[in-house]
Amino acid sequence: YGPKRNEVTFGRVEMQRRARRDDGSWSEDDWALVDTWPAGAVPHKPEVRLAMEEGQWVLPRDVRSSLERFLDALREPKTQLDLIRPLPPEVRDGTTWDVPIITSRRDVLLQDHEYLDPNQPLEGYPDDRYPDASTEVAEAVGVDRTPQQIIKGLLEESKQHLERAKQTRSLGDVFKAHNRAFSVKQHPAATRRDKTEADGLMRRAKQLEDDIKRGIRPPGRRSEPVRPGRGEKTQERLPFQQLWIHDARPGSIKNGNTYQYRLRVWIYNRLVGEPNKFSDPHDAETVFIEGPWSEPTDPVMIELDTYYFVTNSDAKKDIVSIEMCKWFEGVWVKDRFKFKVGDALNDSSRQKVPPLEGGEGFDTPLITFAADATIVDIDHQRRHRERKRAGRGGVKFEPPSPTCSVVFVDSEGRLHERFLPTDKGHPAKATVLARVWKPPRRKPGP
Repeated sequence: YGPKRNEVTFGRVEMQRRARRDDGSWSEDDWALVDTWPAGAVPHKPEVRLAMEEGQWVLPRDVRSSLERFLDALREPKTQLDLIRPLPPEVRDGTTWDVPIITSRRDVLLQDHEYLDPNQPLEGYPDDRYPDASTEVAEAVGVDRTPQQIIKGLLEESKQHLERAKQTRSLGDVFKAHNRAFSVKQHPAATRRDKTEADGLMRRAKQLEDDIKRGIRPPGRRSEPVRPGRGEKTQERLPFQQLWIHDARPGSIKNGNTYQYRLRVWIYNRLVGEPNKFSDPHDAETVFIEGPWSEPTDPVMIELDTYYFVTNSDAKKDIVSIEMCKWFEGVWVKDRFKFKVGDALNDSSRQKVPPLEGGEGFDTPLITFAADATIVDIDHQRRHRERKRAGRGGVKFEPPSPTCSVVFVDSEGRLHERFLPTDKGHPAKATVLARVWKPPRRKPGP
């Protein structure tokens, strides 16, 4: 296909994942396909079957027509971008997803430009279709604006691109209008009125996109619709396109696990339906060609969303106090609960968190604290040598003394023992407690 990616049309991108085993090793047998989300969808692929005519294998005319329609749909700019660089997922649990930059953001935008505006010379900073564009673009061009100015500007730009798209029938402008409105919906400072206006602009963009694809023009316009990249000289393709894919489907990964990933891309076989180009004519029935699997990524550690630490014990009641920290809607919250043997670490309480609508103050939702652990034994006289710091970064161990030990079992049947003095001074405890959200202090009145 050449170093300039001549006639390369992307198909699906597949990703596999494997988890590190309990003994710290990796196995080739553990690779499994990931149900990626969000992910672009390949249009319905026709079945390609050759027919024998006058002693030669040929592609029937109806199959060729179906294949041409399929290729037109596959080459749509939005479809290609959705396949190779799907937009990050919407905000979940208060976390804004970052664009997975490989080299630089500008490189990614230049690659997007190849699809969004194939006939438009690049002027200034490339268009940015990603949810966090308002902040990133402002930083890139050195513009210092308030959040409300950014939101107002995005809404105005969305309207301008919609009006331009009506005149030029440019899908590129439609996508720009949609993405600027989408950026407003995701902006943490957007008001309900801003989001309502953004919703309306996104609906108008979707309707206009459908009209353009159907060739529908407003009354009074007689000229034929112009599709991007058709009938005009297109810009030279870049020598490469960055690919990314998201393992973000709820429930797909397990907190606390360490994973490796690899991916491969499928491309459209430009010789499909051309049996005279192959030594085996039936190779012309292959619509997509798959590439090799990439090398595994570096290990990716998924942080736990719940931590728990033994903080106190009561031998008379045979119970222990456990402090639990939970990741909830973008912040850490904590509470302390009492448990006995046989109890699962599962309880709930109302905690202060940032308000849903933004602004000052706080909400107090009912939050469930749950860990994959059940208490199977509490020993209040377990002999233990406490570890303490010594000079110059060393450690020393105290003489054995009785203390409280708690044994937990997880859903996979593994046992974990925790000691009261060890948990009290656990480094992870200090780290996560320092991140627990606290309502901002009210400013003193005049």
